[in-house]
Amino acid sequence: PGLLLARFLGPAGAVREALAGAIPVLRAGVLGLPARLPRLWTS
Repeated sequence: PGLLLARFLGPAGAVREALAGAIPVLRAGVLGLPARLPRLWTS
């Protein structure tokens, strides 16, 4: 595995929205993990 380094610039709301969309895609596509954490971890 390699290292992915990304930098998001912009207003805080836009950055949060972009990361909220990118993290599940990276988890599923790159790491081979489920896109979302189990409910136990999100409550």
